[in-house]
Amino acid sequence: MTCDKRGFTLIEVLVALTLLSVIATIIVAGTRLSIDVSERGNRKAEAIRTEQTARSLIRGQLQGALPYRYWTGTGNDRADHVAFEGEEERIRFVSRHGLMDGPDSLPRWVDLKLQQGSGGLSRVVVEEHRILSPDNQPGEAITARAELNCGEVRFEYLDLTGEKPQWLPAWTGKDRRAPLPFAVRITCKPANESVQLLIPFEFADAARQGFRLQ
Repeated sequence: MTCDKRGFTLIEVLVALTLLSVIATIIVAGTRLSIDVSERGNRKAEAIRTEQTARSLIRGQLQGALPYRYWTGTGNDRADHVAFEGEEERIRFVSRHGLMDGPDSLPRWVDLKLQQGSGGLSRVVVEEHRILSPDNQPGEAITARAELNCGEVRFEYLDLTGEKPQWLPAWTGKDRRAPLPFAVRITCKPANESVQLLIPFEFADAARQGFRLQ
């Protein structure tokens, strides 16, 4: 009776190790790919959440725009104004909705404007300033700031004072039909898509009837 004690040859061991190395490489590569895909997905989701938060903040600030009085000049040349100036790429107003402290907070000046960045990229920048006495004009220091990515942006202002509603490209000086527009429409194109925000003003009708704050 014979007993076969033949084991693995060196070639068989090398082949087995090579196969194990290939399998391990495939597993590691697949794991890294999965992690990269997951990280890209998380970054995209975070970017979407950031954009949605910025849009929500802008919406809240414009909805809370106030017919706030401020003054320019001195002596007999002192002029009374309502704190709202709207152009195609910039809006300047006073709001009771803050970036940091939310709605129903102390009024503050808000500057909402298009700003060109590096590489041809654009963004909407929101900056808050304190109201300084005695003329209620904005302070120079920025107290809060936020950004919204936009390749192109356009602001339009809803006028309901005429026979038919119409969207105006500006709400400044002689073009102003009332202290506040009834709504603002913001067209923002962050990439290949176009996003429109339609934001009604809470105090527009009261301002037209003579309501003022100071």
